[in-house]
Amino acid sequence: MRRGITVIAGRFRGRKLNSLKDPILRPLLARSRKSLFDILGSFVEGKSFLDLYAGVGTVGIEALSRGASEVHFVECNKKVLRVLKKNIEKLEEKKRVKVFEMRVEDFIRFFKKKYDIVFLGPPYKDGINTGIVEKLEEFLNKKSIVILQHHVGQKLPLKIGERLCLKRKKIYGKTALSFYSF
Repeated sequence: MRRGITVIAGRFRGRKLNSLKDPILRPLLARSRKSLFDILGSFVEGKSFLDLYAGVGTVGIEALSRGASEVHFVECNKKVLRVLKKNIEKLEEKKRVKVFEMRVEDFIRFFKKKYDIVFLGPPYKDGINTGIVEKLEEFLNKKSIVILQHHVGQKLPLKIGERLCLKRKKIYGKTALSFYSF
């Protein structure tokens, strides 16, 4: 286990998070994370946040730090889950956090809750599965935002499903963040 990821702003600002030296993990770098939350601004406050392919929880914990009312993490890798749970334990925020130990595909099949913000950061080797994104429409309300973290080389459509439209795209080196909403 290694340290090195720091919460950028909010209640947990400066808190160090654990990570792993594992090629499947690619935590959103501080610069990209700062930009993501600068774009979201105060929209995060009081909102529900779903972190799919959560990894060690970097993005969801940042949302919690910035005032999200609740954050749900979905992760299936057992080794990564241990680190995610340790990072969450440090925060002492059990009432506002829930970890789902399952594949994203299973979560989407079995749970039907509305979220204000959904973040997907699958491993680059897998890429963004637009079929999964399309199924997320059931999890969204009219003002929800879906953020997709993907390799800059992966081209995503302007529209996914019936109603999700690309509103903004930001590029940071090899990482792209695509923002979709209704």
